[in-house]
Amino acid sequence: EGAVRGTEIAIKKMGKHNGGKGGIVVNIASNSGLLPFDFFPYYASTKAATVHFSRIMGGKFHHGYHGVSILCLCPAAVNTILTTGHIIERTAYNKYVADIIPDFMSKLNLLEPNEVAEAVIRVINENKSGEVALFDKSAGFFYVPPSLDNSTMGLEEY
Repeated sequence: EGAVRGTEIAIKKMGKHNGGKGGIVVNIASNSGLLPFDFFPYYASTKAATVHFSRIMGGKFHHGYHGVSILCLCPAAVNTILTTGHIIERTAYNKYVADIIPDFMSKLNLLEPNEVAEAVIRVINENKSGEVALFDKSAGFFYVPPSLDNSTMGLEEY
């Protein structure tokens, strides 16, 4: 909900349709918003919603109207209290998952917060509105195409 509300406020304040100069919004989702992440279905679902919302609001149809670039970055797990503290075990979907989490997390190559900050600067500099970038230590940084092309929906003329 925060990404949606924040984006809406930014569009209202910066949008060319309201006399603004345009601008840039960077929504931070997660790689779990792009993949079916079984351990945390609610978390993954909300991150998928952020990805989809960013694609829609930053796409040609809306961007052409409001002039605010909507970007989305999906980092892998980051070395913060959310991934290294006990909160991750307490927010697991069920006890089975909670028992697996410590072993799973110990095998991850966590990103550092400063690496994510550098990726945010990169998406801003590249300014590909409506695009979604994934950032992972092993896979690197790359843009993820949408699963389907919406050109078949008949919106081209608008």
